[in-house]
Amino acid sequence: MENQQALCLALAALAFLAAARRQSARPDKLFCISLTLFCFTFLSRELQIRGERVPDWLESMLRSWRRHILLSVCWGGVLIAARNCWRKMLSTFARWVRTPAGLLMIMGGIFYALTWPFDKGLFHLAKPLNVFLEELGDSIATMLILLSGVWTWRANEEWSSASSLTDASTQRLNG
Repeated sequence: MENQQALCLALAALAFLAAARRQSARPDKLFCISLTLFCFTFLSRELQIRGERVPDWLESMLRSWRRHILLSVCWGGVLIAARNCWRKMLSTFARWVRTPAGLLMIMGGIFYALTWPFDKGLFHLAKPLNVFLEELGDSIATMLILLSGVWTWRANEEWSSASSLTDASTQRLNG
């Protein structure tokens, strides 16, 4: 199941990255990049890289404190790039979260949160059942996140700044 989760997160990251490339407004582009990085953050948790064919530096990068440094640098870069357009990014988020893509992401987050008690064994179930239910919930969460990425990529005119500006201009002209 973890391979399926990693695949879904990688594809979702690619979908959000493709959506970022389609954006013309900087806040929309940065918002999509932050969604890509969000998926990459979860992907780095799911990846289990081992074996003779994997370079040692890659294995140590994804398995140790170096992963946290790499992610911190990436998130810091996004924060620095977005320092002058926070309000516009929040506006983009407010539009996006009301779309089916945003709702799918929220549902994915809920499924991830629901797996935590199984991961910690809080229900005192048999270990195989705890592991199965946790992995099942994580799989559903990653599929919902992938659907969110695909929806964001395919329907960016529903939430992007450029379309909302166009809609506002059209309403002023027609009204």
